[in-house]
Formats: sequence, structure tokens, C-alpha cells
Amino acid sequence: MKRILVVGATGNLGRLVVSELKQKGYWIRILARSVSKLQILKGEFDDHKIGDILDPESMRTAFSEIDTVISCAGASLNLKDFSDNKTFEEINLGGNLNVLREALRAGVSKFIYTSFLRAEGIQKAEYIRSHDLFSEAIRNSGINYTIVRPTAFFSILLEFLEFAKKGIGIVIGDGKARINPIHEKDVAKAVVDALGSEEEEINIGGPDIFTRDQITELALKVCGKSKKPIHIPIFLNRILVYLLRPFNRRIFQFMQFGNTVHTLDIVGPQYGVLRLEDYFREKSKR
Repeated sequence: MKRILVVGATGNLGRLVVSELKQKGYWIRILARSVSKLQILKGEFDDHKIGDILDPESMRTAFSEIDTVISCAGASLNLKDFSDNKTFEEINLGGNLNVLREALRAGVSKFIYTSFLRAEGIQKAEYIRSHDLFSEAIRNSGINYTIVRPTAFFSILLEFLEFAKKGIGIVIGDGKARINPIHEKDVAKAVVDALGSEEEEINIGGPDIFTRDQITELALKVCGKSKKPIHIPIFLNRILVYLLRPFNRRIFQFMQFGNTVHTLDIVGPQYGVLRLEDYFREKSKR
């Protein structure tokens, strides 16, 4: 039986990856920053180690006798987590480089990493560049690997729903850019399936393609609001973003990422089966 180490196991995607692995009968070790975070996983693992990806020494023992490392580790895009001022590069690139070095040192046979779907112009965002730089490091490392590249997670779109509950529908730009977001459960399935795949990169998206206007309209409809989206010109939002830069670099990078993805088509192969409308309806009741 393969012995799997999941890094970033207590995050939104990591928890679902652990659950999917458990269902498939794998032996699972998780790396967590604290014992309190283990409670999120409800015991769906065989072993655990406490350590931080930014502190290589603290996580060294986690890689012993491991066949495959799955890294779901990365900087959160949830504004509630932005009290941490570390940049996307420090976490997505620096932290995962530490994980990769330890995997190589321990002789791990495969490395699976969750990145982001490539799209023309998306590398302008530092969030994306940090993922791409690490993906390049994996390719150059010599390790057997699979990089799973989803479009936007459903959870990233919850801000649309929160605004819609208040009867507000805000879209950056003209709202015509298209995307097929994907549920984290579908991404978790793709990540676990990658254990048996020889593919180096797997691009995935959800079942439905929306414009940004249509996502906003869907959120408003689910909340029972008969409103139309309000469009914010992209140049005004860019000014706001750069005014924020001196005060909190993490928020600046997040807003920069938002400006970039709201104006690009990000459409991946239709892999997922779970639908955004069902997700919005479920979350609107909470």
C-alpha cells in the first residue's frame, strides 16, 4: 500500500483530498502546524507530524518512509486570513520549495502539486507567478510528478454570494470574461486519481462555463434579489489596488490577482460534475 504525505491537509482542498484518500484505502500521514488544526480532519488519517513548511527543520521527520507527497499547501485567498502579511511568493514558492527539497532528500517517488490553470496574460498576477515558479522547480528537480491545474475553486466565488445577500452585484470590468469554476471535491478526486497517472500536467475545470456577469446574476438569483450587476471600470480598480500596496502587500497581491482573472477567459477541460448553482444554494442557507 502506498504511504501518502499530505501537506496543507487542513485547508479547504487538503481536507477533501484526505477524505478521498481515506475512501480509497490509502495510508495517510498529514503535516499540520498545530495539534488544534488536526481536529478539522476528524481522524481521517493514520499518522501526523507537526511542522511548518516555512521551517524545514520542523517538518523533516514527516517524509520518512513516504512514497508520494501531495502538496495542497499555499497562501489563502480568503480575506479573513490576511492578518498574515507573508507574500504569495514566500508561501506558495518558498514554502513549497522547502517541501520539495525534503521530498527529494527522503527519496520520495512522486510529487503531486495543485497549481492553477494557465491562461494568456494570467502570469501578470504575483499569485500565479508564485505557483508557476514552483511548478518550474518541480519540472527541473528530476522527481516523478503530476501538476493538477484547476480553474477557480467554487469557494473563491463566495464573495459574489456575500454581496448578493445584501442585494449587491459587483463585477470588475465589462463582465464578459468566461470561466468554468470547479468544486474542490472534484479537484480532490483529480488529485487522488493522479496517484495512478503518468501525466505530468492535468488541466481541469467545472461542468458549466459562465461569464463574470452570469456568476453575479446567479448569486443574486439564488438570494432572491432582482438586481443587475454593477460594473466597476478596471482602471479605477487598478488605482485602488496600487494605493493599497504600501500598507499590506498581501492584500495588494490579492487585489491584483482579482483584477487579472476578472478580465481573462479561464476555461479548462470540463472535468468536474458538481454545479455552482447547487453550491450557491447550499451556502446561501448558512
